[in-house]
Amino acid sequence: MNKHILLPVLFVAMLFTANSNHISASDFLDFVDYPGCTDPNACNFDSGATVDNGTCIYDDICLTLNPDVYCFNDGEIPDYNVLANDILPPGYNFGSFGNDPCLFIDPDGNVRLTGNTEADCCGDHTLYYFISNADGSIGFDGAAVITIKCNANDCENIDLSTLISDDSDPTGAGGQGPVDCIHVCEFSNTTFTFPYTPADVLVWDVPIGGSGVLGVNPGEYIVTWGPSGTGLVTLTVISNGVPTEYSFCIEIMDGPPAFFTGPSVVCLSQMSSFTASSGADEYHWDFGDATFGAGQTVTHQFNTAGTYTVTLTTVGYNYDEQGNPLCSCTSTYTQEVVVEDLPGPDILWLSTLCEGDFTKYWTTAEACSSYVWTVRDFDGNIIPYTGIGNDTICVTWPIGSGPFGSVTLAVSGCADPYCSEPTTVTVPIIPVVGD
Repeated sequence: MNKHILLPVLFVAMLFTANSNHISASDFLDFVDYPGCTDPNACNFDSGATVDNGTCIYDDICLTLNPDVYCFNDGEIPDYNVLANDILPPGYNFGSFGNDPCLFIDPDGNVRLTGNTEADCCGDHTLYYFISNADGSIGFDGAAVITIKCNANDCENIDLSTLISDDSDPTGAGGQGPVDCIHVCEFSNTTFTFPYTPADVLVWDVPIGGSGVLGVNPGEYIVTWGPSGTGLVTLTVISNGVPTEYSFCIEIMDGPPAFFTGPSVVCLSQMSSFTASSGADEYHWDFGDATFGAGQTVTHQFNTAGTYTVTLTTVGYNYDEQGNPLCSCTSTYTQEVVVEDLPGPDILWLSTLCEGDFTKYWTTAEACSSYVWTVRDFDGNIIPYTGIGNDTICVTWPIGSGPFGSVTLAVSGCADPYCSEPTTVTVPIIPVVGD
């Protein structure tokens, strides 16, 4: 969610050389008065303002938007309102935008079904909305991640008696079996059941493609599958002294990829990004601090020092040759993240910029023996800057560097203690369109 504050654009032409003296934020702003709200207690406090212009907004009309993540099953009616977890001012303006084929947000903030019967609605949907105060001077964009879980064939509980065909044995094992092979997921568990009477004797052979154990009764058998491939489950039922063998071919399906990149050590209250590898249909995150997320790339802020286990669960949809849904497979990946007990240095700037604009970035970390800045464009390319080794740098964002860039700062030997890890902020860079 991005906070938008209407600010005048400041253009200052400055030239620095590698041999220039130390440049501070105050030196930069001495060239021009910059109006805005200078009260840190206001919700629209502008750290770059040098002259208060009387626009400060306080708690009674401040806006606070919180993340929206919601899941419901296909066939159910969603019961979620994107405004329920937010702090809203009197007379606020609200609206939604985007064109999702399956879901929309109504004027009251409720998530609704579109009623589109042609669309494939399984999986994650991102719905967008905006909120502003009564006069529109301050507002937010919000995004709600809504997951529709679809009912596919069950890979975990299978009644074998419903799959028997008297005249078919696709396995070639010499017994009765299903017309089609049973689909299961690699490295998962499947509980097979078969009806029986107390006089019957049931013998389960060791399954091919996995390992099995008896369940709570002779008619229940639990198999743990190995990697993807083919398998076989064989059951012999002896009833009134007559044995009947049932053979069931198994297709063990691949699980979706589950891997992510992200920091292993972060500063206290620092926004950190985690990005999962592509190839899955759903991405669900557990950050280990009782908060959750969804999507291939997520950001998270740890507000208490300690060690947390971040868990990614991916879901992969499967279909047969005719396009009918099979059971969905899941995979998990975990990584520990250590949150230090100190915050990192802050990084401040004036406003949103366009490609080609000249601006400055600075920190309030004072009297540091080392300031190491790194500036990158959307593709990760290094962007040059002036002010190397200072608390303030100046950057011109080249054409083609957007829509986002990143600025990273690592400090050491400062007047106040800071986290040993660098701080990185993502800054919006509006692309230039046309001539």
